[in-house]
Amino acid sequence: MKDMGMDAYRFSISWSRIFSNGTGERNPDGLKYYNKLLDSLLEKGIQPYITLYHWDLPQMLKNRNEGWLSDHIVKDFEHYAFNCFKAFGDRVKYWITFNELYNTAMQGYDFGTQAPGRCSILGHLFCKAGKTKQPCPKLG
Repeated sequence: MKDMGMDAYRFSISWSRIFSNGTGERNPDGLKYYNKLLDSLLEKGIQPYITLYHWDLPQMLKNRNEGWLSDHIVKDFEHYAFNCFKAFGDRVKYWITFNELYNTAMQGYDFGTQAPGRCSILGHLFCKAGKTKQPCPKLG
């Protein structure tokens, strides 16, 4: 990358690599992997841009919380994000919370055309994983 003249690199942290089950204790091997990557980038003068969520919800959280449909997922994501900030924040200036939020919300939970395949419209034609709860408990 340095030889190509790049001075920035955007990548996503895998939630499951940091927390194997989505919560609990941090995985030391996962932390080591990202620490090594960050140190290598910075050593070469390449600024890291990190995305926290890029379509990689840990399976255990999907099973327990029905993915992003449960209020519990908010605390789980907060725990994950806080630990990433704590572990890598001394070297990372730029954070992106969610990649393609529209696609996750609309295509994953409204249209059902992308993972996790839940839907609430279109007569459920493309719905692979069940209907999204309606109405939204927070919005009425």
